[in-house]
Formats: sequence, C-alpha cells, structure tokens
Amino acid sequence: KVDAQTGKPSSMEALCRWRRADGSIAKPDSFIRTAEKSGLIVPITYHLLDQIVRDINAWNDSGVLVGPVSINLASDVLLHSGFIDKVSDSLSRLPGNCGGLEVEVTENIALGDNYPQIREVLGAVRDIGLKVSVDDFGTGYASLQTLIELPYDILKIDRSFVQQMQKDGSGSEVVTAMISLANNLKKPCIVEGIEAEWQWRLLTGMGADELQGYYFHRPATAEDTCNSLVQAETQTLGLASNVIDA
Repeated sequence: KVDAQTGKPSSMEALCRWRRADGSIAKPDSFIRTAEKSGLIVPITYHLLDQIVRDINAWNDSGVLVGPVSINLASDVLLHSGFIDKVSDSLSRLPGNCGGLEVEVTENIALGDNYPQIREVLGAVRDIGLKVSVDDFGTGYASLQTLIELPYDILKIDRSFVQQMQKDGSGSEVVTAMISLANNLKKPCIVEGIEAEWQWRLLTGMGADELQGYYFHRPATAEDTCNSLVQAETQTLGLASNVIDA
C-alpha cells in the first residue's frame, strides 16, 4: 500500500499462498474456503502471523524500516479461544520501531448470530494496539448502521468499483461517495485495484489516503519486498508531483 500523495510505501498486506508439491503456487481463491470449512484456517492464520513476525524482524535487522503489516482474518479465527493471546504474543516479538500489525475483516463479518462476540473481539484487538480495516467495502451486505457501530479504524474500497471508472471521471460516482463517507466518518480510506497512472491521479484528487494495486507493487516474496522497500527509500515513482498537481 502506498501514500496516495507521494506513491511511497506506507503499509503492507501479508498474502497467503500455497506451494504445491510440484513447486507451483496456488492463490487463496483455490484453498481458503476449503480451509475455512475444514477448520484449517486457524492454524494457517497463526502460521502466517509467525511468518510475518520473522519477516519484520529480518527486515529490521537489515536496517529496513517497516510500516504496519495487515493480515486478513476469518470469523473462525476471531472467535478462536487463543486468538487474542496469539496476537499479543506476536506483537511482543516485534521490534519497537516497526509499524506493528493491522487486521482486515470484510463487512459481512458483522452479519449473523456471532456479531456481538466478534464486535467484542475487535474491540479487544484495538485495545492491545492493532488497527482494524474493513476490507472489500461496498461488496458486502451489512447495513451502514452496522458499519458505524463496528469497531474499526480504516475503510478499504474494493477494486470492483475502481474497475468501473473511466479516464474522463465517468463511472467514479460511487467511489467518490465512498471516499466522502470515509472522510465524514473520520476514517482513513484505502482504495484497492490501482493498475494505471490515471486511476492514481483521479483517486488522489478524490481524497483517498492510501492506494493498493499492481501499478505500484505486485505480490512478492519477503526478499523481493525488502528490496522494494530499500529502493523506495531513495526514490519515488517519478509521478508524485504530477499527481499532486492534477
């Protein structure tokens, strides 16, 4: 994720991939639902948390400062009895000068009978120092009133709305309204799915705080991500001044 004004990395999202026996890589869509149904989503998430801690410490030892790193959480993980202890332990093993951890949940997590318990857990997550993002905002079925009540800090607008935008600004009405809503709620707004410079220009003008997408960075290994962070310390994308003036 990058700062919308400068294009420089501001935070990161940890993505889960499954390495098959033949060396090929499976994306989350092919196994996450199965992991949720089988109960494996909890140990997978805990394994990912441990890997995040190792990576942040390795980057820190290399002299690379790291902003907040977010991780996606399913409801079964939030409701697991050891979740808060696991997150607290992960925080305790991070270097003091890093940006810490964030959690991402979809707005649909507010639906169902478990909502009161999930709301309590998210409150506890914030109490121990983590920020909560509502991911894929606009694609779920939760009411706006529920979103107002949900304990969270950041809104992430889904890429599907960005894909409807045109260079002349047409088709951007919904994104504009969502960013305005986030601003009125005094919540930072992240927009996903940026794949072109003109999208960057438009969204910066609309008031987005952070942007995420292939135009800036593609999913990468920890080593490649570290190299990207090092390069970002000494250069910008060369377009920031144009974006700000646009």
